Amino acid sequence: MLELDAPNHVIHRSPSWVLAPSAPYERVGDVPNVVFPTGAIVRERQLSLYYGAADTCVALATADLDELLDYLCSCPPD
Repeated sequence: MLELDAPNHVIHRSPSWVLAPSAPYERVGDVPNVVFPTGAIVRERQLSLYYGAADTCVALATADLDELLDYLCSCPPD
């Protein structure tokens, strides 16, 4: 999580990846074991994150924004 007024300053960091390759389409492809965010929208407190997977497809991950923020805020300051 980045500081709002200074986005070059990390204020919380998860001890593990929030988005990591696990499904076969994320682990096998032109560039295996890679996922990378490409765009996000928030609608009614639901985060929708579009991401590339193994350089072969685009996928969508969703999360409750409040739950995600609560989780990140519970992580130790960086």
